[in-house]
Amino acid sequence: MRFTVFGGRGFIGSRLVRHLVAEGHHVLTPARDAMPEIGETLGHVIYSIGLTGNFRNQPKETIEAHAYQHAKLLYGSSFESWLYLSSTRVYGSLDRSGSATEAS
Repeated sequence: MRFTVFGGRGFIGSRLVRHLVAEGHHVLTPARDAMPEIGETLGHVIYSIGLTGNFRNQPKETIEAHAYQHAKLLYGSSFESWLYLSSTRVYGSLDRSGSATEAS
């Protein structure tokens, strides 16, 4: 099966990629500056792009990653299925006084 994992180099996405490759799937992991062409066939998409520990301090960038870029790809691509994962939900429950990192 063909998968395209957006955010495939991040904390959550990279683990998904390792699992999919180990299962024998063909996996594409586009870099942020190398997004697919409009209309490109992506196969099964997993969208895991997002800001993590610093999302509270960067609201505009968070919207860019979680909404704008997501919608742009969703409406401009051809795909078999689309799974959206929000890593912000994972980090959002952390204490506001502390900081979170990809290692937290």
